Amino acid sequence: MVGTDPPEAAGSSSGQQQVQPTGPIAMKHKVIVSRGHPPNNKKNKVVPAKTGDAGVQKETATKQKEKEAKKKKDSTDEIRNRASPSRFFALNGELVADQRIAILKMDLGGLLNIGACTMPVDLSQWVMKCYDHVKSELVIPNRGKIPVDAESVSRVWGLPNSGLKVCYEMKMDIIKAINEEYGFPGTNAPEKTAWCKMIKDMNGAADDRFLRAWAIVAFDCFLAPTTGLKVSPRCYPAVNDIKLLPRTNICQFVADQIRVAFSALGNKKSVCCCVFHLVMLYLDSLEVDEVISDCNPRVDAWDSSLISKVKKKDRISPGVFGKLQKKRKIGALLYGLCSEFEESMAKFV
Repeated sequence: MVGTDPPEAAGSSSGQQQVQPTGPIAMKHKVIVSRGHPPNNKKNKVVPAKTGDAGVQKETATKQKEKEAKKKKDSTDEIRNRASPSRFFALNGELVADQRIAILKMDLGGLLNIGACTMPVDLSQWVMKCYDHVKSELVIPNRGKIPVDAESVSRVWGLPNSGLKVCYEMKMDIIKAINEEYGFPGTNAPEKTAWCKMIKDMNGAADDRFLRAWAIVAFDCFLAPTTGLKVSPRCYPAVNDIKLLPRTNICQFVADQIRVAFSALGNKKSVCCCVFHLVMLYLDSLEVDEVISDCNPRVDAWDSSLISKVKKKDRISPGVFGKLQKKRKIGALLYGLCSEFEESMAKFV
């Protein structure tokens, strides 16, 4: 009918009819309306977050900090000792009296009476970080330096400290001969478990054959430890003529092996050497208000209980030590004089 206006759409403020949206658009429309804003209001437009927004910046900063923290942690990871002397200690625990006496006569008795089969991990890691392979010494913050040389090995372990250089290399003829002597034909190295079992099956024999086999374990598991499951035949030449071993400079060999292992440390953060010596040397260099034997070699004075007590007194914070003072040099000099006097008297008698 002319002059009649069309009916207004419900809820519309204008005079024009509006089409109600359907489907997903309707859902969006309802949400917007429920918030009290018209559908065409600019406030309802979804604006993508910009990289400069505070929330995004905070998240980015957090991830960056986590990345830097991980990088810092990776760069300061503790040095690990990859070698374990547990197999050597287990073998020593099963030796009979005659075998131990034979080892003592070879001037290797310092390897028998180790009062602690393990060293505290945190103390070991801290001591390893103090080792300077360039100068071959322990550098203790605000406490001084402790030489890690042949003399220190002799003082702690009482091993031979003069004579021939240790022959530590692959010699196929010697490897084959020793393997065949002990029932392992060929040049392939036997497994350590089989080698130690072979020694146990000697039924208490204390002859040169036993001494050579035991010395191989001493080198392979303690003096120059390896991580493989098989015996390292590099030490075979050193013990081939077992009677020459007391006239071989084992002390210099141990000190050299420690230096070589730390020289090759790089990014591996792990070493394979006689870390036991570093820890024992450090502990025995401290001024301690405990009753400690003045025996010789020094390893005989330490057991797990004493190590635990001294460690506790030397601790500054978790993983950090060096609280106790270092012994005066005169103590080491007196020890050297006493050792020389004992050796002279033994030769005289």
